[in-house]
Amino acid sequence: MHLRLADASDLAALERLLLEAVNWSPDQNQLTLQELRDSDTLVRYVEEWPRDDDAGVIAEDDGRVVGAAWFRRFARDRPGFGFLDEFTPEVSVAIAPGCRGRGVGSQLLVALIDIGRERDFEGLSLSVDARNPAVHLYRRLGFVVALDENGSYTMRLQL
Repeated sequence: MHLRLADASDLAALERLLLEAVNWSPDQNQLTLQELRDSDTLVRYVEEWPRDDDAGVIAEDDGRVVGAAWFRRFARDRPGFGFLDEFTPEVSVAIAPGCRGRGVGSQLLVALIDIGRERDFEGLSLSVDARNPAVHLYRRLGFVVALDENGSYTMRLQL
């Protein structure tokens, strides 16, 4: 497996991986790719990828995209689920089924955090369901719960 920076050619992979992140739990309704694209709240994580302040890291295994972590800043009038303010980029991360639990997410997030530091951001945020096993990874990397809204965490990492 190797990591590389995400670019405009990765839009379809980011959409597919965002769908994996949204559908993380088999206990909830599973969205289709078209439903994701039709959802103003969800599509804003990938629309017009990449915008000026966007950054992303792609994990590939034998030429196949198996995961990605990316961030972007949101406007106050079109926030993401983990929105803290207009200055803090919000992280999205997803690993393809069958590739989870192998350290891919850790490697992606460490690389993305390094990019955030290089760009002199003060912090990063993300949104995660409290029941999602990824919470443990985020905590291990230094993210702390900034807001708990009925089991939906907004977490922040100070850079």
